[in-house]
Amino acid sequence: MNKKIFGSIVMILTLGACDSSSTSSQTQGSTPPPEKTISTLTGVDVIRPHNVQQIAEGEQLYKQHCVSCHGAKAEGNPEWRKALAEGKYLPPPLNGTGREWHSSRNELHNHIKYGSKFGKGNMPPFQNTLTDEQITSVIAWFQSLWSDQLYAEWLTKHTVGSVFVDEAYKKQ
Repeated sequence: MNKKIFGSIVMILTLGACDSSSTSSQTQGSTPPPEKTISTLTGVDVIRPHNVQQIAEGEQLYKQHCVSCHGAKAEGNPEWRKALAEGKYLPPPLNGTGREWHSSRNELHNHIKYGSKFGKGNMPPFQNTLTDEQITSVIAWFQSLWSDQLYAEWLTKHTVGSVFVDEAYKKQ
């Protein structure tokens, strides 16, 4: 009888602790943790960094230089998949609903720095406007809009064997 009562008390306390921790979890609009561990489909855990200062800088730079083409919420042009008469494409979404997650960090960086490749779009080069660090901040901002699952898929996609291309994001 005492074991049943003790077991019931432990269960109630455990459930109460779970309930109180869920009310203190991150709410929308609050500062994300500095990093978050995500398990990928391959079973490898990766760290998703959240450099709040870098993301805030990236958001401001995005608003200043990118919003007119890619939209206020990085949603891109609704017709981004269709080629125009001259063969160019409209700005894609950067919020994780488009194709940009298929590109490596270097590809994203170079696309921003040097503009559209092979005349396939109207993306201007920002090499004389943004520093490499500022480009990295813009990428950090729009990647912060991606779901954890998509971010983990992006990291998994850009691996060579079991080694991540960007070693800074591999969990040690």
